[in-house]
Amino acid sequence: MISSTFLALIIGIPLGIIAAKSDLFYHALKPILDLMQTMPSFVYLIPALIFFGLGNVPGMIATLVFAMPPAIRLTNLGIRQVPPELKEVADAFGSTPWQKLTKVELPAGLPTIMAGINQCIMLSLSMVVIAAMIGGMLSCSTIPKGAAAVTPFDKERYIGKWYEIARLDFKHEKNLNNTTAEYTLNEDGTIQVDNQGYNTKRDKWERAVGKAKFVGDENVAMLKVSFFGPFYSGYNVIAIDDEYRYALVAGKNLKYLWILSRGTELPAEIKDSYLKIAEDIGYNTDDLLWVEHGRQKDGVGGGR
Repeated sequence: MISSTFLALIIGIPLGIIAAKSDLFYHALKPILDLMQTMPSFVYLIPALIFFGLGNVPGMIATLVFAMPPAIRLTNLGIRQVPPELKEVADAFGSTPWQKLTKVELPAGLPTIMAGINQCIMLSLSMVVIAAMIGGMLSCSTIPKGAAAVTPFDKERYIGKWYEIARLDFKHEKNLNNTTAEYTLNEDGTIQVDNQGYNTKRDKWERAVGKAKFVGDENVAMLKVSFFGPFYSGYNVIAIDDEYRYALVAGKNLKYLWILSRGTELPAEIKDSYLKIAEDIGYNTDDLLWVEHGRQKDGVGGGR
């Protein structure tokens, strides 16, 4: 908040000075300032979140847009309100434009300019509250109550191709079979998620590519996955064998559950063990859809 407020003032005050010196510039800037001040604050925050995700960057952009107009307007007003007599005296003594600005106009307009600085700070504080509320909604709990993510977890061993053996069906995987997931590491430390499956109703392969990142420590298998901007959903590995061949994955609540395997088969003892773990958490395992794997698509994997 401090850095974005400082940046808003660093940009806003010079723009206000230029606006006070040039009517043409001020008339061109005025509609933009009107738009920035009349639009609801979350209107700038949501697009910034979509492009940059949760973090400092969208907060800084939204704060700049929201808090900068008062600094520009009141700096412009403060300089324009300086009495003409003071300017004439400065001119009479041979002051340069820079001397007149720094020794006459800015000191004389300082009360109004300080009001603009005060408004900029207050609006920055209000944006912090709005950003915290939206961030809280977007970063809600990512794991069901009673579930525990695998610890320790080795992401290097987890990446690669997995076959979806069973799932609780939901709209994004409706009518899909032969579903697989391919996980690869991105340069920024996140994990690319390449989901594919065969849609039996549309008679074609479908694909969705997103990214996953750890909620906290990478030693804990609690992740969140996004296929659209800042909107993440829970992805929690709650059981995995020592060889990293079979995994039980829970979503953010009891509506999402997957059983994954490195192949298309699942040993009976692993199946029974994972079903028991899921039932103890509160999942209704009778609702699980057991996925068929009969089709092949050369060079491509997909699914969960």
